[in-house]
Amino acid sequence: IMVIDVVVPPPDKDLRPLNVPTPCYLVDLVDLDPKEIETSFVNRYHCHNPPGTPGPGWPAVITDRDECGVYGPYGVGYEGSEEDLLCEEAYPGEGDCPFTPWVDMDTYINDFATGTVNEVELLGVPFHPYHQHINSFQITEINTRNLDVVIQDIVANWYKVGDWQDTLQFPAALSQTGIPPGYFNPGFTPPPQGFFAVKIRFQADQFTGHMVQHCHLLFHEDQGMMAQYNVTGEEGFSWKGARMVDSRCVKTGRRHPPKRVRRNSLSD
Repeated sequence: IMVIDVVVPPPDKDLRPLNVPTPCYLVDLVDLDPKEIETSFVNRYHCHNPPGTPGPGWPAVITDRDECGVYGPYGVGYEGSEEDLLCEEAYPGEGDCPFTPWVDMDTYINDFATGTVNEVELLGVPFHPYHQHINSFQITEINTRNLDVVIQDIVANWYKVGDWQDTLQFPAALSQTGIPPGYFNPGFTPPPQGFFAVKIRFQADQFTGHMVQHCHLLFHEDQGMMAQYNVTGEEGFSWKGARMVDSRCVKTGRRHPPKRVRRNSLSD
């Protein structure tokens, strides 16, 4: 027989603060003067059932042949009104909120130049996790359209204004206001999507070319919910305003010699 005596260990000593310089591409953008924002863009994901599918449509009816995508038009993003939740029924090809599944590697939904700060308002993030490559983004505003929604503490404590991410899904219970009668099947609980929105900002830093963004539900990505930004400008160019925000930030590409550490030799 073995007896294990579990005791409470003595409290650890407080660690000394570790001050690490911030990379200039990650300086705080939350309180940045709006005049510094080069481009603003509205991103909204959605899916359609194939023609002839019975029922009230996606998301009440989900099939393995659904077509998913991002709203346009190019350079602007979603332009539908908040009352027009179902404007996508008129698409593709007509109206004020064109719907575009993935096209090809030569088609972009917006341009961002290196050395600029850009802002994207993400619609539908409770349901579709937004993910972008190359440049991390900072959360600058949550529930930008002031919906009457319920946000659980576990969510509110996980994502906060000021956080840096590359993927964002923000669960929130959507109020029923504005959803047309009969949109969902009887007894169907509406998914937490719609016009709950989060704003993000990021620097288009150094790297030109393709900057992919997509829904991180990969089956939605496979069904077309993927697009790309075109990062233009000069390769290696960074935002000059970073040092105005944080004078100690470390510029990308700057070399720092390793800190010398004294080691005891065997002869000591």
